[in-house]
Amino acid sequence: MPVKQAILAEPSILRLLGYIRRYSTFDEAFIDLLNGRLDTVFGGTIGLSVGFLDTEQGKNYHFSGPRFTDEKWFGKGVGIAIRKQDKDLKEKLDRALKQIITDGEHSRITKKYFSHEIM
Repeated sequence: MPVKQAILAEPSILRLLGYIRRYSTFDEAFIDLLNGRLDTVFGGTIGLSVGFLDTEQGKNYHFSGPRFTDEKWFGKGVGIAIRKQDKDLKEKLDRALKQIITDGEHSRITKKYFSHEIM
């Protein structure tokens, strides 16, 4: 279910959020947040962290409220977009991802570049 539909299906969230403004990019939303035109930005953890919270400009901001991790908000899991005809590439990516998760490399990379778990 897309976020817009999920919000409309959950009137309690709409009441909590009040007015909702959509942005094309996180950068546009962050500019309005920094200039006092927004009270909050709703988005994915990685984009919010890497794009803002982990930067000098975001040092006085933090995550708040519930985590929206239920499948009803964003679906199940994460994905990498590849063309349907690239079956060989898909198999290679699947094997590589399985390997780095199994041998702990994914965890090491996550700890090096992110302040939170990404999977």
